[in-house]
Amino acid sequence: MSEIDSVPMPSTGTDAHQYLTFALREVTYALPVEAVKEIRGFTTVTPVPGAAPYVLGVMNLRGQVIPVMDLRARFGIEPKERDRFTVIVLIELAERVVGIVVDAVSDVLDIPAGAIGPVPELGDTVDQTYLAGMATIDDDVVLTLCVDAIVRTEGFADAASAA
Repeated sequence: MSEIDSVPMPSTGTDAHQYLTFALREVTYALPVEAVKEIRGFTTVTPVPGAAPYVLGVMNLRGQVIPVMDLRARFGIEPKERDRFTVIVLIELAERVVGIVVDAVSDVLDIPAGAIGPVPELGDTVDQTYLAGMATIDDDVVLTLCVDAIVRTEGFADAASAA
């Protein structure tokens, strides 16, 4: 896999925004491209004692220690053996970089702002903290994620400060 150093958000001339889509199980998720710093093939992660179960540990990125989270574990999805498609998506928010492990990166999509709707009421048993909205693209539902909620997760922030 080639390394992407920066993913700038090009102007589309419309009200559409670009999203990096990726898979966890058979579900498609999306992150705003402006939050994506880099995509890397899965690499060794150093465990941090006492970290939350979904925090895999930390990795060295050109001399910077970056915390890494397994989104499957965070979202309560059963584990999957990592394969050649497994990647770490490095996201940045307010000059803080964190890695999230996903099954596979899919595509970069232009999603019109009006195409993203609110998350419907799913009951008290579904944690919607990380969902920003939902879009229907070619008859498929794409779940857009709230980068701020992912980066500021309790326990994950503790691993970052321990690094």
